[in-house]
Amino acid sequence: MPNDPLLAENIITTLGLQDMPDDEKAKLVDRVLDVVQKRIMLRLTELLATEDDAVVSELANDPPRLFAFLQTKVPNFNAILEEEIVGVKKELLTSAQPSS
Repeated sequence: MPNDPLLAENIITTLGLQDMPDDEKAKLVDRVLDVVQKRIMLRLTELLATEDDAVVSELANDPPRLFAFLQTKVPNFNAILEEEIVGVKKELLTSAQPSS
């Protein structure tokens, strides 16, 4: 799934929600980011050693440092990131399709 064209697409545009009020767009993006972050963390916790849990908890409120730490601990971190972003976007697109 790396380099999937959907990765670079703006989810608001892709879903055709450009006319949505800005505050609602911001709320939608926040919810999508939250889902992506939770999915990434679930996958990463399966890959990290138990002793890394304390470091992750300690860095939870410092995203740049947490990101750097995770990149050193999980060799395919960027691939996981891309997979989860594309996966959530695909789910949103599927659920936005009219039922037949």
